[in-house]
Amino acid sequence: MNEIDDYLIRIEKYGNLIAFTDGKIESTYNEIVMQSKEILDELLKSKISPGAKVAVIGDFSSITISLLFALFRNLNIVIPVSAHSKIEVEEILKVSGCDWILDCTNGDGYTVKKLVYVNEHSEIFYDELRKDASSGLVLFSSGTSGKPKGIVHDLNRVLKRFKNPGKRYVTIPLLMFDHFGGYNTIFGLLSSGSKIVRITDRSVDSVASAVENFKVTLLPTTPSFLALFLAAKLSVRYDLNSIEKISYGTEVMPQSLLEKLHKTFPKVKFQQTYGLSELGVLNSKSKSDNSTWVKLGGEGYSLKVENGELWIKSDYSMLGYVSENSALPSTGWFNTHDQVEVDGDFIRILGRDSDLINIGGQKVFPQEIEDTLLLHDDVVSVRVSGEQHNLLGQIACAEVSLSEGSEVSKGDLRAFCKQHLASYKVPQQIKFVESIPMTHRMKKGKS
Repeated sequence: MNEIDDYLIRIEKYGNLIAFTDGKIESTYNEIVMQSKEILDELLKSKISPGAKVAVIGDFSSITISLLFALFRNLNIVIPVSAHSKIEVEEILKVSGCDWILDCTNGDGYTVKKLVYVNEHSEIFYDELRKDASSGLVLFSSGTSGKPKGIVHDLNRVLKRFKNPGKRYVTIPLLMFDHFGGYNTIFGLLSSGSKIVRITDRSVDSVASAVENFKVTLLPTTPSFLALFLAAKLSVRYDLNSIEKISYGTEVMPQSLLEKLHKTFPKVKFQQTYGLSELGVLNSKSKSDNSTWVKLGGEGYSLKVENGELWIKSDYSMLGYVSENSALPSTGWFNTHDQVEVDGDFIRILGRDSDLINIGGQKVFPQEIEDTLLLHDDVVSVRVSGEQHNLLGQIACAEVSLSEGSEVSKGDLRAFCKQHLASYKVPQQIKFVESIPMTHRMKKGKS
């Protein structure tokens, strides 16, 4: 039996519990499973054969989940594309060599379209899935070059992590339809019989309103989103007391932001998560609710630190990159390129080595400067990056968003930084901006 069949048998046991709701339409676990069976029949009538590569455009909902389950049962290779994606959809379809596209962006149904792309890349990983009679999940990131980078997963490996149900929550799936963290969240929630609240608007006010109306107990999100959540003073305008847990990941959490969040939500458990699209999401345990030190690992994962960089070996890793026809090294060890500090069983993530700023030979993590600026009461959000300099190689430049009505000057902020940082770390350029832009995956955008 494929993992997807076993998974569906387990979640069907939740019967008439609500799986998805938007306040108007509710779908039970029974209905999700039944709908997936009906869609499987429709797929066969559409002549979408096992092993075919199928793109699905949409967002997490009862129809897209039922559709995905049907495709997985049909042993298709599925390429999710977020309806909010800023990555060029046409390029994703070409790189993946997609055969079909199912569009779920209009209403509660979907449309089917046959594609005629000629795959320019090797199908070695697709063929591996077909040989093993497995379904696939292909997730795209922009990569360091900006070109879409297809990460091929065997769905059987992915679903093996969800055999033991966790705590039942009411939650909003804020992580996106094309993001591995989104699937880790959704598969985990459904395996535990949780209720998933669907919202189409991911603004902080919309999320806060949904928390109040649906008594949301779990909020899985990013530090960038939480910074906006805090700055909007939502706890004053909405009843957020139902939140029991906030999990955060995909980018480094500033210590000063975490402390502000913990002060605002003293009864909430904060959990740092860590994962990569290539390897999956590791089990994690924060040292405390207001600590950025975290213990990572769990069954199927091994970790080591070499020259300050975190390396991970995973039983749930990808097959390889479709766009580069490359797999993990034969040793199985993957260099995350995340620089870390170690304290016994705990690590603290400092940032990617590619983000380091070289100021006159001194290496500086943008996160350290951002964390310092966020200590200032008037600073809402900040983004620090390096810019080229004729004498020093690079200098630190900061974009800063201030609270409404603040009269803090650039000079004030530099003086504040000098109280906490070595002089060479003080940003030489400061630019005031209305807000720091986020990507569609709710991460801080690169400058």
